[in-house]
Amino acid sequence: MRLAMTVKNKDPRRKVLKTIYSMFITLFLSLPAYLYAETAPEVTSCFIDLTFWSDIDGDNKRGIYHDLHQQFFHRLDIKSHKTITASYARLMDMLNKGQCDFSTKLMTTDTKNIRLGSPYWKIRVGVVALKGMPIKQYEDIRALKIGILKEASLGFHFDNDLKLKRIESPRFGQLVDMLANKRIDAIAGDLDVLEAIAKEKSVKLGESFTMQTMELHFVMSNNSKHINKFSLFNKEWQKMVAEGVVKESIVRHFSH
Repeated sequence: MRLAMTVKNKDPRRKVLKTIYSMFITLFLSLPAYLYAETAPEVTSCFIDLTFWSDIDGDNKRGIYHDLHQQFFHRLDIKSHKTITASYARLMDMLNKGQCDFSTKLMTTDTKNIRLGSPYWKIRVGVVALKGMPIKQYEDIRALKIGILKEASLGFHFDNDLKLKRIESPRFGQLVDMLANKRIDAIAGDLDVLEAIAKEKSVKLGESFTMQTMELHFVMSNNSKHINKFSLFNKEWQKMVAEGVVKESIVRHFSH
């Protein structure tokens, strides 16, 4: 008597499904966490309303802060994000509460609820003229016609000096042209931006006088849902500086 043996027929579809599942898991684990914008919490950047840096026209948000943060989001493939423009007091309140994740710090006082990141731009506020006209001290600008950006603030002493002759313009690019054509004697503003624009226009500047310096830092709220990614975000800002992304954006906005 022969014993009958039963052999199960393997379904070939199971093998295919198993292979697809394995490939999916491998792909899932190899991708950055922030590619999953639909599941990650929304990221919010907050800025103060400031000409050139954060201009609002209805629903249209533009300016250096918006430009840089949009590039920052794109580089890290953060798809769920928004920007808010607010007064300084409201911005600080939102940062403290974690309602705002990112911002830019230009403050002399620290707060325990804000984590300070790397500086991404140093503003050197000063005055410069054409080559051959060095400006070595503040008194040297008293007799000059000085070009400045419209509605710009360059420090209490400069802003309130009634003896200075000021000529306003909406763009640094125009001021550099005016300087080259000797319609003004000097320009006051961010010296690094002025030097970059002058170089593009082949205008040779002289020795400048620096009145004050201020650093812009990337900052995060310690109460942000994304605070565990602080090191990743901070390194990305450092890369943007090293690659010239920050400088290009700032010079472009002030030039044109």
